[in-house]
Amino acid sequence: MGNTLIKKLRAYGYTWTGMKPISYRQALRSDREVYLLYPDNTEGAWDSNNKQDLKAHYENGGFFGVEYADNEKSPYLCPICGEPLTFTTIAHVDDNSAFALFQCADCDLTISVRDMVQEIQPKAVMS
Repeated sequence: MGNTLIKKLRAYGYTWTGMKPISYRQALRSDREVYLLYPDNTEGAWDSNNKQDLKAHYENGGFFGVEYADNEKSPYLCPICGEPLTFTTIAHVDDNSAFALFQCADCDLTISVRDMVQEIQPKAVMS
C-alpha cells in the first residue's frame, strides 16, 4: 500500500484523510472495523459476517479502509521536517463535517487535514 493506492482512492472520489486505505485481503483479515469506501466520499461499516458484501464491493472496484488508531503513523510527512505524521484525533466541525488531526513528534507541529492538503505529501510506502 502506498502513494499509488492513496492517489487511486482520491481519483475514485474518496478523500477523507482520517481513513487508512487497506487492501481487500487486509479487509478480510482485519481485527478492526472495516469500512467500504464509496466514490461520493462516504463510507459504510462492513458487517464481518457478510463476506459477500465485501467481495461484491471489491469486484465492483470499491475501496476499503480502517480509521486511523490513536498514535498510528499516517502516510503523510511533516511539511517542516519530513518526518511521518502521527494521527491524533478526529475533529468534528458539525454533524456533516469532520477532519483528521496529525502531529509531528519531531518538531511538535499539529496539522488539521481536510481532504488532501498540497503541503502534506503521502510517503512512498504506507505501513
